Amino acid sequence: MRRLLWIGNPFFCRSLRQCGWDAVATHNFETPQAYGWDDLCRLAGFTPDVLVVADKSRAPFVLGVEKGAQLLKAYGADGLFVDEDHHVYLTDGMKERFSLIADSYSVEDIAE
Repeated sequence: MRRLLWIGNPFFCRSLRQCGWDAVATHNFETPQAYGWDDLCRLAGFTPDVLVVADKSRAPFVLGVEKGAQLLKAYGADGLFVDEDHHVYLTDGMKERFSLIADSYSVEDIAE
């Protein structure tokens, strides 16, 4: 069973379920607060295989692909960027975890 906890706007959740995720839980935190792993599992109602912090962290996406990827690397985080031309840019850590299923998109390297 593949289980996902999505933190942020639930816009993509229906699509994630259609992509084969067996369980998808969403939570859109309205107040700044620290949550531990046990708190997140309780909110989801299960122990997720994947945790996605979606649009709550806008800085990497506002900075653009190159600078955003550098910021993610500085924090030891991984991410992906999708532009309006259907290019998907992956940080190194995402390359081993991401699988492209739509022919209308292409995976591109992030310029260093």
